[in-house]
Amino acid sequence: MPIYPIPSIRKRVISEIMRKLDVKDFLNYRYLSRLTFAPGGRHAALVVSRPDWDENCYKSDIHLLDVESGKIRRLTTQGDA
Repeated sequence: MPIYPIPSIRKRVISEIMRKLDVKDFLNYRYLSRLTFAPGGRHAALVVSRPDWDENCYKSDIHLLDVESGKIRRLTTQGDA
């Protein structure tokens, strides 16, 4: 990105490039936690949490990752992991 000498022009260009985040943007995020590998290292379990705006909480599910293939399978649904 070129450097603009006049601050007002620079500010306008940056505002055109960057969109402000909205609360709804955060509702699409998924948060990963509690990554735990199986003893052999072939699989890993992890918790995926997502915000629930209506209930003012996070919904969490346990997922299983096949390390070799990269495939992920959800083991629980809509619960509190």
